[in-house]
Amino acid sequence: NLAKLSIYIGNLIIICLMKERKSNERGQVGIGTLIVFISLVLVAAIASSVLLGSADLLQERGEQTSEESTDEVSNKLVEYQSYLVTNTSSGVKEIDVKVRKAAGSDQIDLADLTVEYLEGSTQATLGDGSALSATTTEGDGILSSQSERGTLTIDLTSAPIEQTADAEDDISLTIVTDSGAETNVELQVPDNPESDSTIRPQ
Repeated sequence: NLAKLSIYIGNLIIICLMKERKSNERGQVGIGTLIVFISLVLVAAIASSVLLGSADLLQERGEQTSEESTDEVSNKLVEYQSYLVTNTSSGVKEIDVKVRKAAGSDQIDLADLTVEYLEGSTQATLGDGSALSATTTEGDGILSSQSERGTLTIDLTSAPIEQTADAEDDISLTIVTDSGAETNVELQVPDNPESDSTIRPQ
């Protein structure tokens, strides 16, 4: 459209100049008009090239954003069961979260996970080897199929948490895969947990 407009303006200039010039000046008018016309065409061509380049760049960025958004939605974990392990004082010393990969997800390496832990005023980001460990039924730490299962074990007595959870405490976990997909798990310690036991949260 910009190129067509430039050509139209060039033609309009030619007509106007041709009408105003005398017949003995037609040669000079023709050369001058030709220079103006060529200049306009070049400007239009450059502008069109810039617009096309910008359109391609925007399309590429849009596709990349779409792929990243899809990964964040699809490549996630599903928590299907959780257990709390208590110590001799009935405090929760360990959390075991059973997970599988969501339908449509690519394989997920549990070693690349991070877990945001929140209980009362205690907040910590856990990674592999930092109070967080992970195992799978296949033993390779990677969930490759829907039938595979994984266990995330959080040791509350290790750094950076170093604090057990007590009766009726609310625990919030946000499991984040390497693609950025999040899975939220809300747990509550029972009001009268048994000591030295593996119990289900409320």
